[in-house]
Amino acid sequence: MKTKFKIKGFLPLLLSILFTTITIFFAIDLFTNSIEQDKIFVRLILLVFLLFTMTWLILGEVKNKFIKVEFSDDKISVAKMGGLLPTKEFIPTEIDGWKYSILTSNGGNDEYLYLYLDGKKL
Repeated sequence: MKTKFKIKGFLPLLLSILFTTITIFFAIDLFTNSIEQDKIFVRLILLVFLLFTMTWLILGEVKNKFIKVEFSDDKISVAKMGGLLPTKEFIPTEIDGWKYSILTSNGGNDEYLYLYLDGKKL
């Protein structure tokens, strides 16, 4: 059994790609365009805001919510950031417990599975 993502599950990933692209182009424009040097402070604040938002999306949302889990008879594979980070494998007998939750929102029901090892969420 594999993780199946809904369309809205890909939204943080798409937003992080969009913010990364905007930030790169904005930074290039900031340091190469000398026409508006009188507004450099405002542009630097905007660049810091874009960097903060991009970091929050990538490290907060994508890393912790875009997790791919695969169950088989002999192992459980967990890969954060949709498989971009290294995959961790666990033997089912190592798992201390699990919690299954259904959270209701305007877009429908979302299912969450929490696996516990040594009292901590995987």
